[in-house]
Amino acid sequence: MSEFDVIVVGAGPAGSSAAIKMASQGLKVLLVERGDPVGSKNVSGGILWGNDLASIIPDWEKSAPLERYVERKVTSFLTTDSEIAIDFKTKKFQEKKTGYSVLRTRLDSFLARKAAQAGAMVVTGVTVDSLAMKDGRVIGVVNEGETITADCVILAEGPNPRVAMAAGLVGKPNDRTVGIGVKHVYKLGENVINERFNLRGNAGFAGEYVLSFLEGDVYAGGFLYTNKDTVSMGVVITWQP
Repeated sequence: MSEFDVIVVGAGPAGSSAAIKMASQGLKVLLVERGDPVGSKNVSGGILWGNDLASIIPDWEKSAPLERYVERKVTSFLTTDSEIAIDFKTKKFQEKKTGYSVLRTRLDSFLARKAAQAGAMVVTGVTVDSLAMKDGRVIGVVNEGETITADCVILAEGPNPRVAMAAGLVGKPNDRTVGIGVKHVYKLGENVINERFNLRGNAGFAGEYVLSFLEGDVYAGGFLYTNKDTVSMGVVITWQP
């Protein structure tokens, strides 16, 4: 008999959401996270679009660590000296909020706590080395030579799927699937952000920038979004030989 019904590897939004859903159905769930605490290893943030969490955590907006709701969205296509922009703003964003800026460290920690409250066992600072196999099927995971068994294993490792690659489930990343990203969070203060982006209250701005028209084999993009009292911005560059 297995020790757990399900083992989830990775406590990002996907892994924690899976753990919440299954634990709330009465399954015995183990959620394993390499970072300690949860959220310490991610380097991301961004906009949480849609209401997908509503089916997992009812009234999630009331307790989730949200920064600002997106009132205005801009997508720009840039060359070295030109810009074409699509600027979208609607009152519907105010009436029915569909996107929020989030800081992943806070969001991931919030979701892991919800998983624990639902009944999942959450362990941090633990690295899963490989999948445990028997008679050609997965029976659990291996950590430092010790096997932890489960009827089902979910790999939610994110962009660096070490366990999945070691098991041959996915191939190694290549130049077309990964890029180099640089991000910085600037602290400006809530009032300064509202003034510079023409915002009121908890309204926010989200911008995406396509830089694919640069000379040579360089493809790039950028992003900018407002948090409560900070602005997150960055660029991502990839080379396509």
